[in-house]
Amino acid sequence: MYRTPRAERRSALATATATATATVVLVGIGSALGAGPAAAATLPATPSASKGTSSIKVYITNNSNEMMTLTSAKNPYGHWQDRAKDVPAHTVTDVSDYSTNVEGAEIDLIYLMPDGTQITLDSAVPELVENTFSGDSTTDHYTVNNPSATGWHPTVSFVVADA
Repeated sequence: MYRTPRAERRSALATATATATATVVLVGIGSALGAGPAAAATLPATPSASKGTSSIKVYITNNSNEMMTLTSAKNPYGHWQDRAKDVPAHTVTDVSDYSTNVEGAEIDLIYLMPDGTQITLDSAVPELVENTFSGDSTTDHYTVNNPSATGWHPTVSFVVADA
């Protein structure tokens, strides 16, 4: 599982912020010289580092014959909408968060199976780099898919099953 280090995300944020600041300064200079708003509109668009609110909706399907017991739920940059909980066998639950933080939205979950297997489900929607979603099992007793999604408000589905 590859997750972009926070330092790399912050570096990208600093670059985007500097570019956005330079664009605003150029627009101000153009307006001051009498070029007006029409000249400002010709400048290249720069993506905003804090483009509104980001969020993640995660569906967890437990197709195994065992209870998935929640042992850790982290949401480092935002606020829970639907909190994580245990997932009984053959059921579906949902977890969601939202964030206005420049770091984006992230949900990191760890479930424990009765045989000691840890199931890790990670979802990240960083503001400046690609979305990442990964599921993993510490043993070969269970399978976990790795979903993909794009955008600021993705919905993803993790499916845990007996191997």
